[in-house]
Amino acid sequence: MLDTATLKVRKQGVTGTNPFNTIMGNLLADIKKGAFSNSDPCSSATSMRCQQYRVLTFTNTPSGTGWYSQSLVSGDFSYVKTNGTTQFRLYFAVDDNDDLSPDILQMHSGNAAKSIGPSS
Repeated sequence: MLDTATLKVRKQGVTGTNPFNTIMGNLLADIKKGAFSNSDPCSSATSMRCQQYRVLTFTNTPSGTGWYSQSLVSGDFSYVKTNGTTQFRLYFAVDDNDDLSPDILQMHSGNAAKSIGPSS
């Protein structure tokens, strides 16, 4: 039985202006038991049994080592597939600040080298 779950992501770099420093707001995360896909029944707006929107909110306050970390609340544990893939979708609250230039926060992928991975 799952009793805790934390999503940790680490900043790799920024293109343009850091989106946290613009009007784009906080970084949000959706969760999906399995992988996000337009072809499965869980991707429809009427089917919420295996995905949940805006389960996590990250502010511009990473730890001293550059990690953004948020824990799921117990009500969202049912969206974690303990014996397979659980996918998170990250995005900013506002999709664009309309300045006609890219503002991108780059994150390390889930299969990045262990040397840059979380310690726990």
